[in-house]
Formats: sequence, structure tokens, C-alpha cells
Amino acid sequence: MILIASRLPVLQVGDYQLKNYDTKWLKRAIEVALLRAGMDNTEIAHDVYSGVLHYLENDCPWTALKVEDLYAKVHSLLEKIGLGRAQGHLPMYSPEVEISVVEQLKELDCQIELALFGALRAECETLHGYGVERIVMAEVKEAVSELIAPKRWNKECQRLHDEITSLSDQYSHVFSLSDV
Repeated sequence: MILIASRLPVLQVGDYQLKNYDTKWLKRAIEVALLRAGMDNTEIAHDVYSGVLHYLENDCPWTALKVEDLYAKVHSLLEKIGLGRAQGHLPMYSPEVEISVVEQLKELDCQIELALFGALRAECETLHGYGVERIVMAEVKEAVSELIAPKRWNKECQRLHDEITSLSDQYSHVFSLSDV
């Protein structure tokens, strides 16, 4: 199997640097902006998206690009091509982000469940503000094992595991055109 490296720049979403992300969320944001501005032409949305993608793959001078800067470029592009009325309707969506629960636990000075949930909620709120579509909790079993330190996986471990993973579901939302 041959792996073709992505030509997209690293995308900075808050404190997270994302590589090899899909760009469906960007196309959806452009479609939503045009629909909200009263332009129902999906071909225009596809052309704008293609132009932004070409810029990212070929002309973007940064190896890391903040998602806010990307949206500033899209705003500018919409103005340049005569679609300025769509600028004010452009929502900020971002790709999926994976939170390492173990890393969150390491950053805390204590091994208290309540503190972990507070840190995870704060992280999810921050990412939600960037329009992150989906938040995935990673290394949950490892974090649970550090918190509880069981001899064997038990009901208490499973309960905590389920609570952590359900937290990510509360903050995950795949935005669609029906949200318009």
C-alpha cells in the first residue's frame, strides 16, 4: 500500500495541530454561507471550495495554519469574487479533534475524577467554540486505569469509561445543511 502524504498545511484548532484531516467541514461551511445569503447554487459553493482547497494545497505559505486565519482567507475570497453578502453568514466549522484523556490527566496536579471531568469539559467547550464537528476521547481505558488502579477491569471502571466517552458525544455535532 502506498501512502500519499497530504499537501494540506497543518491546521491549528485551538491548542491542537491536525494533520491528514478531511475538508468536508470546509465545503459545508461555504455551502451554508451561500444558502444563508440566498444563493442556492451548489456549483458556486463547489467552485469556491475548490479554489480554497487549491490555495491550501499549492499556495499556502504556512506549514501550520490557524483555523481562524483560514476563515479570514475564505472571507477575503468571497469578497474578491463578488459574493461578499455571504461573508457574514460563514459559520466556523472545524474537523474532528482527538483529546488524549491521559494527557489531560497528566496536566492535572491531582488524580481526582471530578477534576478530570472539569478539565475535559473546559477543553470540549474551547473546541466547540472553534466549530469542531466531532470530539473523540482517546486513551480512555488507560486514564481510567490510572484513576481507579483496579486489579481487574470492573463495573466501576466501565462506568467511568462510559461517562468519559459520553462526554465527547455531548459536544460532538456533525453540522449539516439542515442546520441552516
